[in-house]
Amino acid sequence: MNTRSEDIQDQPLFQESFEHWRCLVPMDGFFEWRHEAKETRPYYFKMKDDRPFAVAGIWATQALETGSVDSLSLITTTPNEAVRAIHDRMPVILEEKDFGLWLDLEDVRDFKKLKELLKPYPGDKMTSIPVTSKVNKTNFDEPQCIEISNEPETIPFGF
Repeated sequence: MNTRSEDIQDQPLFQESFEHWRCLVPMDGFFEWRHEAKETRPYYFKMKDDRPFAVAGIWATQALETGSVDSLSLITTTPNEAVRAIHDRMPVILEEKDFGLWLDLEDVRDFKKLKELLKPYPGDKMTSIPVTSKVNKTNFDEPQCIEISNEPETIPFGF
């Protein structure tokens, strides 16, 4: 599940997690799909230098009758210029210098500082590649998931 950064402190469902259970989600890229008419085209977004990065997240443990379940939500924001042509949201990618502030649950009382971190990552540091439509299948977990696709473009790219 994703949580919109604009709503995180105002929604009771997310407010407690934002205040007490923040986390970092490491990754080396993420997928977004460009939707037009009945067609979709997947794209893989990553850093130009191929380095891994961390996305802001929140988590919580939900008590159930049969035990408990942990849940995680990535925080999203408005897209940067690299993502905007493909999708209207993107994960909040944090700079390494901000990891400590995001994870500090003891001393952070000024949530304004945290909210300032919830912005689009600089688009000039990112790149995207069209990937195979096979990534639409949940059982497809192959290296081709993040390789440039040789499938023909089926959607005009006129933005």
